[in-house]
Amino acid sequence: KLVFKRCFGQKSHDNTDMNIGVMQSLMRNSLSGMILVDAQNPTMLIIYANPAFEIHTGYKAEEVVGKNCRFLQGSDRQQEGRTLIREAILARKACAVTIRNYRKDGTMFWNEVRISPIYDDHGKLVYFLGVQNDITERKEAEIALARSEARYRQMFDNNRAVKLVIDPATGLIKDANSAAVDFYGWSHEQLLQMRIQEINLLPDDEVRAEMQRAAVQERTFFEFRHWLASGEIRDVDVFSSPVDTPEGRYLY
Repeated sequence: KLVFKRCFGQKSHDNTDMNIGVMQSLMRNSLSGMILVDAQNPTMLIIYANPAFEIHTGYKAEEVVGKNCRFLQGSDRQQEGRTLIREAILARKACAVTIRNYRKDGTMFWNEVRISPIYDDHGKLVYFLGVQNDITERKEAEIALARSEARYRQMFDNNRAVKLVIDPATGLIKDANSAAVDFYGWSHEQLLQMRIQEINLLPDDEVRAEMQRAAVQERTFFEFRHWLASGEIRDVDVFSSPVDTPEGRYLY
């Protein structure tokens, strides 16, 4: 209770004990891990850890009080987040970082950390409040998505077959690989501003009808005549199939 009184007690208020009780309750019942660090101590030691911190890390409060938070990174010290935290503490500023931490059993988890300075009534920095959230599931999903995107890019861009991704509702070209850029003669940026109707020699209504057949897999093979940027006309065989994306159904 002395820790909370020193942090949040206001001697000029009559309801000091109530304020302290509220802060104790908030921190104890928070789903986020919370720690208080003594900013007056040059080694920045933990003086309080709430129950959620114990759940997230596997450490009991009595095991971490008196330690510096860096023990949570174990031997994984080369992290940008550590540098950002150190700079914020030196500048006495708040910061938010994502960092790799390690539980007592050695398992790694991604920790979203928010650090805020706490000043007393005289403007003196006395504590840092650290709020921690385990975002491992979200971070792993982001990493998996990035890897999937990288694989897609390798298969799409590095293939010498001409490839386009088209919105069947509008005909807008949503993506084009380097082979398509080389074949048609327009830049990637130009192609993404075009509709397939500007390339296909068929009338617009016929192009739309063929796209709808491809979208419902009524047909997968087409023979078209396409314009190139040079004005040349080429006969092309097109193999098309629908792909579902977060933005909707496209033609590949």
